[in-house]
Amino acid sequence: MIINIILILYNILCLKQNIIYAFVTTPAVDVVGVGLASGQIIIHNIRFDETLMKFQQDWGPVTALSFRTDGHPIMASGSPIGHIGLWDLEEKKFVTQMRNAHTTAIAGLTFLQNEPILITNGADNAIRVWIFDVAGGDGRLLRQRTGHSAPPTKIQHHDQSSLNILSAGQDGTLQSFSTVHERFNKSLGHGTLNKTRAKKKGVTNDTAKLPAITTFASETARQSDWDGIIACHRGFLVTTTWNYQRGSIGAHKLEPERFNKNRSLNVHATAVDITSCGNFAVIALSSGHIDVYNMQSGFHRGHYGKDKAHAGAVRGLSVDALNQLTVSVGADRLLKIWRFRSKELLHTHSLPAAPASSLLHRDSSEMAEYISPAQLDEHLITLSLLPDSRWKNLLHLDIIKVCASLLSVWFFSRSNNTLCSLVSLRPLPADYEPTVIMLPGTCPSRDTEEEEVLDADSSEMAEYISPAQLDEHLITLSLLPDSRWKNLLHLDIIKVYVFKSTPSENQSKIVNLGVLAQKSTFYLQLENALDNNSYEEPVKLLRELGPSAIETELRSLSPDMGGDVRVMQSFLKMISSILQSKRDFDLAQAYLALFLKLHLRFIADQPELMEEAESVSAHLEETWMSMQTLLNQNICLLSYIKSALL
Repeated sequence: MIINIILILYNILCLKQNIIYAFVTTPAVDVVGVGLASGQIIIHNIRFDETLMKFQQDWGPVTALSFRTDGHPIMASGSPIGHIGLWDLEEKKFVTQMRNAHTTAIAGLTFLQNEPILITNGADNAIRVWIFDVAGGDGRLLRQRTGHSAPPTKIQHHDQSSLNILSAGQDGTLQSFSTVHERFNKSLGHGTLNKTRAKKKGVTNDTAKLPAITTFASETARQSDWDGIIACHRGFLVTTTWNYQRGSIGAHKLEPERFNKNRSLNVHATAVDITSCGNFAVIALSSGHIDVYNMQSGFHRGHYGKDKAHAGAVRGLSVDALNQLTVSVGADRLLKIWRFRSKELLHTHSLPAAPASSLLHRDSSEMAEYISPAQLDEHLITLSLLPDSRWKNLLHLDIIKVCASLLSVWFFSRSNNTLCSLVSLRPLPADYEPTVIMLPGTCPSRDTEEEEVLDADSSEMAEYISPAQLDEHLITLSLLPDSRWKNLLHLDIIKVYVFKSTPSENQSKIVNLGVLAQKSTFYLQLENALDNNSYEEPVKLLRELGPSAIETELRSLSPDMGGDVRVMQSFLKMISSILQSKRDFDLAQAYLALFLKLHLRFIADQPELMEEAESVSAHLEETWMSMQTLLNQNICLLSYIKSALL
């Protein structure tokens, strides 16, 4: 049977001298549909080797075929230009067409089993679902999942909520992707010089279509009143505004008058930014000029520099959060800081090489410059701090060396440690050499020996071992179970319930051993610690003992139990050493509390012990004050975060 089918297809191919592009089975038994490169569609019975009907598609080769199975004898055919044809198999005629179902060739068509639903996909990186529920047999778009049909050129968050991501691609479109749900995704469309003509003729027939967006800037402050996005196009002098809420290209085409609209000049827009208030757009050109425009009216509001801002092309442009400073970087290897309103040059800083782009994080005044390998051996991202009331000069905070070209870099406020904690802002030394940061899945290995080392270690993951104390200024707990120290003050109550006995009430349960008592290991370690001033061993021993054993050891320190005042003094010195080291803070509290409970009256009668107890009290108060300060700082920060309008 299989051999017969192959022979039949071979005969069809030879007779028609054509190439088969599509081959699918129909709902009828032993009947298949064949789509050819000539646009011809053949419905053939493979059991009797008989052609039942033929159709001719006028849009070129038949790229896909599918048949409805919900009781309607309809066949759908795909074309290389994105159109879909619908054919009636009973009437043997063309029914209707779905024009521009995709912007590229139809790659697949599938009718769901016993459902009036058609799923299509194409080379435009889109999957669309169509439902046939209207008169006339035409399909209605039900839902879709789309992306860029070409690699993206830039991505960034549209606002500080991180809910939407703006993305521009080499396909010429500007799109918004939601991080919550795909139903909030939307396409802002394709750039054009004539919006009205583009609506009438469509994107594919628009002769005024603009090239791909290379970079853009967005601001949400006034997006309800006017356009809040501005974009540069590859090799084009004109910059376009876009409206996020309407999801379309905006009202203005911003173009400097100095060139008299002479678009034959080799000058194009290279960088843009919008002020945080949403009122002004700053545009940089490959000629070195930087201009300011009003976003509401589109009027020109001045330029930077007497003639030009930079001697070469401007590669990066940013305005700070308060509209006080404008920062630009250029191919002349200079970073310049301007006063935003007066356009006065405030500071010039030399860069190690000509940057490819730059990005300013407005909340922290941190700026990153990307230096491509055309100037250096590696790809560098340098992180700088702009001057303000605290810093008078530009500081280099960090340099990141990566192993592959980057398309886009973006700061995200929620990941910025300077907003949540104290971060060292010391500048890098002049001879600092950055290390290469390996990007996942993009960096080929350079050395065979390095590969062997990595392969040898790849089977074993390095285990992280936390240090005993993260920092000497921080208080560290013992991590012992609560049962080992928390009930030391209540052992007498516990023993009443656990060890019930029937001796007479007047009979004493405590035997005074006096000098007959044998010295324990803990007792001897405390004696030795008086000479060498090292209390690590007695502390280590106490950590290994249970609550009852600890109580026994502390009771034996009293002279009534065979102890000595000097050993009791040594115990207090041990507590002081624990507090000074800021380790085992919980154990020090528990041991000291039990020691005072057992020997408080005796300590009050001994001047040596009182003096040592005052020293312990001073260390304890100092430690608690340090803890209280840290707690107050954290509470203050949490209260600000909860109440601040971010």
